[in-house]
Amino acid sequence: MNWFQFPAALILIGFSCFLPAGLQAQGELKWKNSVESQGSFQVGDTVSLVFKCEIPDGYHTYSSKPTEKDGPLITTLTFTKTKGLKLVGGLAEKDGDLHTAYDDIFETEVYEYHGRVTFYQKAVVTQKCFEAEGLLEYGVCNDMGCMPGSNEFGFKEKVKK
Repeated sequence: MNWFQFPAALILIGFSCFLPAGLQAQGELKWKNSVESQGSFQVGDTVSLVFKCEIPDGYHTYSSKPTEKDGPLITTLTFTKTKGLKLVGGLAEKDGDLHTAYDDIFETEVYEYHGRVTFYQKAVVTQKCFEAEGLLEYGVCNDMGCMPGSNEFGFKEKVKK
């Protein structure tokens, strides 16, 4: 190895230490965010803010359901802005392949999704125009380790006449 290759090798080795092996780009979850309603958006209607997630093969993400003891990073939803909406309940989930397993590291049952999952938050429309912004945070894992992730979202809709 010559003197020019040595610094480059050190940089590559140092960078690879920041993320668990095998979790870099291939562990990214793909998100599709939308607003769903049974009909047109009307003041007084209940809508769902929907977060559909595709999970790569060999990976999983955790449910929003808390574990009995301190456990892994569950999926959480934080709103930084809501206008024209009244949130109803908390983050819920559906349409996924939910697995329940005992985790030796956390010494508790954990709830994880493989393949896909849909998270949603119900809200009642209170104004002719509504907005919501925030962050959905989650953990993504494979057999090599875990890393945190986030899905920043923004919705802006007008009531249809």
